[in-house]
Order: sequence, then structure tokens, then C-alpha cells
Amino acid sequence: MYYRPYSSSSPRQYYYPYYYPIYPYSIPTETNDYDEQCVQEFLRLGGDTERECRWICQIPTISPYPTQREENTRAAKTISISGQVQGYDRIPIFNIKVSAYHGLQRVGYVYTNEEGKYWLSIPSGKPITVCFDTHWSLTNAKEWNPSVVANIDTKQDIVLNRFLTRVGTSIDTTTDIDALAAYQFSSLWPNNRIYDEYTAFRLSQMKLPRYELEECRRKLEEFFLKRSKSS
Repeated sequence: MYYRPYSSSSPRQYYYPYYYPIYPYSIPTETNDYDEQCVQEFLRLGGDTERECRWICQIPTISPYPTQREENTRAAKTISISGQVQGYDRIPIFNIKVSAYHGLQRVGYVYTNEEGKYWLSIPSGKPITVCFDTHWSLTNAKEWNPSVVANIDTKQDIVLNRFLTRVGTSIDTTTDIDALAAYQFSSLWPNNRIYDEYTAFRLSQMKLPRYELEECRRKLEEFFLKRSKSS
């Protein structure tokens, strides 16, 4: 909204002190909506012609504030997440499931192609977590440890490349921690018996150098093994 200052001698200052509104895009015609009370008050205080007063007191045909529809349109905008998933030997990994979450709600998923590449469209606005994992029904279900990236901003398109460790191998402590964090993340959702069995197996193959990490690994293995038997 724009405003025009009053002159010191104008009687309008007694009705709307100092300023009165000039709305963008409004045209002073007889057909525009206007505030009748405002018009009569301007005329009573010695304003100009009734037509000019109607123009001053117009109700804008285009609001200076966003409508609910505009807000919904803005909220419905999407961004893309894309990248490539590889092993540490830089060989692309086929059929890795890439899932995006807002909190605990999954908002989309896709599988990597033969080049290890993926592309996913999700709603923008809220931070997301992206998890890279195998799927229990595929042949690589017991071959790779998962990985997770949390609290990613979604204001613009994201390129997210990832390296996964092969089950039974360890690159360094940071990659071990990444895999453990992803297994913890996966434990939040009920899964099927086969996934839990395969996950317990993958965890059993990890060899961790620190006692604290080994304790975390052992408890996760017990958790998935117990859940697989109760499914």
C-alpha cells in the first residue's frame, strides 16, 4: 500500500491524520467500490467533488496483501533433490532407495538408476531428512550400509551426492557413525520381518574400534533381531 501526505491546510487531516491511502492498480471510476461513510465525512469537512472523494475512499480491487489462494500456491511450490550414490570405489550403486522426510512423515522416495543417479520432487519450505538405504525385496538388500542426512533446507533445489559403505567393511570412524545414525533413523518406523532380519545381519558384520560405538551397534542389532521375531 502507498500513502500520500496531506497538506497542512487540508481538512482531510481531521479524518485520517497525516496520510490517506492510494492503492496500487486502482482506477478512479464510478464503478469502483468505495467506503460511503468515508466519502460523506470528506464532503462534510469541505472536501472536493464527490467523485474525487470516492476515488480517495476506494476499496482496492487488488489487495496489497496476499490472498489465501496465493498463500496456498506459495506453500504448494516444490523443489528437486538429485544426485548420485556410489561406493567408496566410486562405482555407482543401482537400486538404492532414497527417501525424504518432513519430521517423521515421508514426503517422497525414488530408486537410483544404473548410473547411481536419482531425482526426486518434494514440497518446499520445511527442513527435510534424506535416507539412503537398500530395500528388503531387492538383491542388494544385504550388501550396503545405509546413510542419512538430516535438517536440510528446502528453499531451493538440492544436489546431494552420497557414498555408502559395503557391509562388512569400514572406511573410517566417521563412516561407521554415519551408518549407525542411519540404522537408528530406520528404527523409528515399523518395517517387515525380512527387512529387520537383513538389518540385524548387516549390523552384525560391522567391526567398530570404539567401545561406545560397539555398544550402540550391539543394541541396534538386538533391537532389529527382536522385532523381526515379533513381526
